[in-house]
Amino acid sequence: MSGEDKVLIVKAAGLEGVSVSEFLRNPAVDRARLVVAEAALRHATVIPVDEFDKLMAALDAPIDPARFNRARQVLRELDLDPT
Repeated sequence: MSGEDKVLIVKAAGLEGVSVSEFLRNPAVDRARLVVAEAALRHATVIPVDEFDKLMAALDAPIDPARFNRARQVLRELDLDPT
């Protein structure tokens, strides 16, 4: 950091009535929160409530053996069967 930058930061911190470390820490913490929140959003899947409810109902529904067997057959045909 240049001497000129240091003088400017010390002066600004004094005008704000806070220490230099606090003056520098607060914007860094705010920026860190923003970066973490944006990263979380990039890794989240957002769906409308009604679609979420349908998904949960489908997961709770009993398994239809015919559909399960057909899905397994398709996976075998595609050589993707995990078993």
